[in-house]
Amino acid sequence: MNDKWKKRGIFSYKGKKFEQLDTEVIDGNIYMIYEEKKPNTLRASINSGKINQIGKFDIRKRKINLNADQKRYWSGQRLKSINDRIMNVSVPWNLDMI
Repeated sequence: MNDKWKKRGIFSYKGKKFEQLDTEVIDGNIYMIYEEKKPNTLRASINSGKINQIGKFDIRKRKINLNADQKRYWSGQRLKSINDRIMNVSVPWNLDMI
């Protein structure tokens, strides 16, 4: 499999802006490493117990769900790992017919 993943750049999630820094594969799971584009505020840092992180940018790692696309119909079994080498065929839901 290709070890180079495309970086998606800046994206929004739940009203916050993030920048994707890297993508890692650990034990067949995909993890996205990203940085929030707004520094930690005084209130948020005190509430989370990270007083030394006030005004700094957080770099976080998040596991990506391989079966997260709910707008498609997957005709095979659900993906558990990218190391399984399983190909799954999907078609988009036709919302006009529902």
